[in-house]
Amino acid sequence: MKEKTVINIKIKYLSFIMAFLLIGSIFLSLTYMSMEFSHHCEAENCPVCETLLVCENNINHICGIIASILLIFIFFSLKSLQEKLTDNYFIFKSLVTQRIRMNN
Repeated sequence: MKEKTVINIKIKYLSFIMAFLLIGSIFLSLTYMSMEFSHHCEAENCPVCETLLVCENNINHICGIIASILLIFIFFSLKSLQEKLTDNYFIFKSLVTQRIRMNN
């Protein structure tokens, strides 16, 4: 039992760290893009333009991942809510639930 709680605590900390890293990555990418917004490219292989493209791809991919995770979370939370609601309102009646004695 103690192992299970230690694993759960580790998973909670790991998920918090991963969420912090994702949000930090988005924040740093947006900060860099806003600072280099007025960049005027002089050369063909400009390192600032390449870095801006990497930041833009980073934001697009991470935001897509976050949107997918949110959709999955909403789906499963609505499914569990739907199961709770249908258990209360749709009670299927049978001979056993009506306590009818079935003798030969």
